[in-house]
Amino acid sequence: MIEEYGKKGFEVLCVTAEPKAPTEKFIEDTKLTASVALLSQGTNSALMQFYGAKGYPSSALVDPKGKVVWTGHPGGLNGKIIEEHIGGARVGNADGGLSVDVELPRKWASAAKSLQKGDIGRGLVALDKALADQGLAESDRETLEKAQAEARALFESGWNTVETAAGEKRYYDALAGLEPLVKHYKGHEFGDRATARQKELKGNKELKDEIEAGRRIAGALEDLAAEKADKARRSLEGILSGPLKETEEAKRAQRILDEMGKD
Repeated sequence: MIEEYGKKGFEVLCVTAEPKAPTEKFIEDTKLTASVALLSQGTNSALMQFYGAKGYPSSALVDPKGKVVWTGHPGGLNGKIIEEHIGGARVGNADGGLSVDVELPRKWASAAKSLQKGDIGRGLVALDKALADQGLAESDRETLEKAQAEARALFESGWNTVETAAGEKRYYDALAGLEPLVKHYKGHEFGDRATARQKELKGNKELKDEIEAGRRIAGALEDLAAEKADKARRSLEGILSGPLKETEEAKRAQRILDEMGKD
């Protein structure tokens, strides 16, 4: 199953806190071809918390926007879960953003091209217009509806991630999730919906400190992934000692620091 989706452009990354020598031996013995990242001291627990991992081994499915959409035992990750969350997404388009990989009849080649290159809003508008034709052949209607459903599902997946983050008061993460939706669904009502939500969050002065704290946490997590634990710790401690210490995000910063201390 992993090989099947690997051929579609999805990357598999293995992460371990084991020492280098036994890890290299395991790679050699199993002929593992996936990339392997070795965690440095002080990063393991924090990254497990970030990805929602509960034990060993664990897997996480990350969508094209970098959001964690599923976490669980590797044996539980199947094709249905992958298709549900990112089945319509194609990783590796020109700008590294979202796209929908579909094949449409020649008559709607321009719509397919728009979807494939990441101009999903334009592609959806074309599909909506085509499907409004009452004289459309049934076979063509089924093909167009499937493409439309994939493009809509990709948006809804991203939107749900945004609203989950906002509901947990992770407003920076919500804004980060809105950026690709605004960009790739421009010209369609979905793009308007994402733009309106983006303006709402950015325009709320009460969320300014939460967003800034979330931005610093995101940077700290990137530092952890890059094995820069000391830099990450300084960023997190800065949230707790400065004007951002009263934010909800400060509580998350403290939890991450606590987890780092366990490693």
